[in-house]
Amino acid sequence: MKLAATALALLIAATSISAAGQTEADTQLKEARIYLDKASGRYDYAKGESLLRQAADSGLAEAQFSMGLLSLGAFDNPPNFVAAADWLAKASAQGHAGAEHELGVLYLEGRGVGKDVVKAAALIGQAAEKGNSDAMLDYGVLVFRGEGVKQDEKIGAQWLLLAARRGNVIAQNRVARIYAFGKGVTVDPVEAMSWNILATRGGRSDPELDTMLASLTADQKAEAQRRADAFKPVATP
Repeated sequence: MKLAATALALLIAATSISAAGQTEADTQLKEARIYLDKASGRYDYAKGESLLRQAADSGLAEAQFSMGLLSLGAFDNPPNFVAAADWLAKASAQGHAGAEHELGVLYLEGRGVGKDVVKAAALIGQAAEKGNSDAMLDYGVLVFRGEGVKQDEKIGAQWLLLAARRGNVIAQNRVARIYAFGKGVTVDPVEAMSWNILATRGGRSDPELDTMLASLTADQKAEAQRRADAFKPVATP
């Protein structure tokens, strides 16, 4: 599990706040993202961070989450896990799924907070239920292993499948493996190969699986390829 794996992308992602419902904090957040986007032509880290902090201090959950990402090391900042946990806790209290996930990982690893696997699983599970694909992956692993939550390989496998269907490449690799080895699902080498193809396309190659699945028949390989080519990721709410 990686802390803030997509921190930079999340931080500068465009907002969908309507003009009618926009507050001063919303405006600060949108402006901060422009200044923090190196491709905007207006990159200015100091201005962006200042505006982002003002929006976070105003109580805007998305800004608090973004401040948490800055504290985790986005933009090559030296990580400050205590500050990150503080910002993420504020956003989590408002139900922000990304913050719940990242805070859960901090509790899981004992960074910035005392290690608490049960609390970690609860936070990551909340984020997973809200459709966060990284949280679905991590929660699936926790359930699969029985870390901080009751062990259940079948339920863990279902969470991994949900993440994989949303295009999470690491989850696609995990799903390929559970179908190859029959962990939480019935062994299905064709399904394993189709997910392995998708994971490999996304940059997550697996030489062990490649070797295992090389013995499939030509028809099985063709079916696996057909399934992979037909794959369309489920949209995240």
